[in-house]
Amino acid sequence: MAPRDKRQLRTRKKERTRNTIIEEAKKLFDQKPYDSVSLEDIAEAAFVSRQTLYNYFNNKEAVHYAVGNKLYREENEEVEKILDMDLTGKEQALRICERIFTNSVENPIILKVVRDLWINLNNKDFSSAGTYNHISETIGREKMDELINTSGALEEFDFEEYFDDPNLMEEYLQFIRYNNLWGRAIQKGKQDGSIKNQLPDMHIMQFMSFLAMGTVFEIMRRQTPLDRIGMSSEVFSVYVIKLLSRFLDDEA
Repeated sequence: MAPRDKRQLRTRKKERTRNTIIEEAKKLFDQKPYDSVSLEDIAEAAFVSRQTLYNYFNNKEAVHYAVGNKLYREENEEVEKILDMDLTGKEQALRICERIFTNSVENPIILKVVRDLWINLNNKDFSSAGTYNHISETIGREKMDELINTSGALEEFDFEEYFDDPNLMEEYLQFIRYNNLWGRAIQKGKQDGSIKNQLPDMHIMQFMSFLAMGTVFEIMRRQTPLDRIGMSSEVFSVYVIKLLSRFLDDEA
């Protein structure tokens, strides 16, 4: 085998191992609280030694951030597909919100990742604005805008070269990209006339997100499954979307 082929094979093998670690860690974090998952648990689930795990991640935090990155990447890819559909801006915004609700009900780890992102930033004395400024000052505003607005750019950027917590910084920017993608649907809706609400785009997005995700958070907090109130998640989602549709039609 030629040296180049050997290097490519090693690279693919490393990528497979890293992806396996992340996928198995995702399952563990979904099943148990963060503090109840150890590096030994993750290594055992991924069928690798602890030393091999350390070759990819310095600590459990880094693995957790990588799980968050994976989830945000997948969500952003799905949102991009919605934005490519031949729909009005309002229809796109509602479709995104519907996905948030149904996906969060079916995959509670998404809510854990959203919650833990802000907990982790606060633990490092980073506010959202502080994190944004920190990244902007480190890599430059122009580069940061490129990463947020260009499909695939975040995945290709070498965060380890610039940050002590590369996975956390990428996870944060994946979250910002998610908001920006949603904002495009709202902007389109105002331009094509399908969204009548004249609140600032960010306020509209936050309200829609709070209603969809807040409802799911409350269900989880109270440990009240939807079937206890005699309603499937699909039906519940329909009512949430109807409320949001009326909100987008409000011209006040």
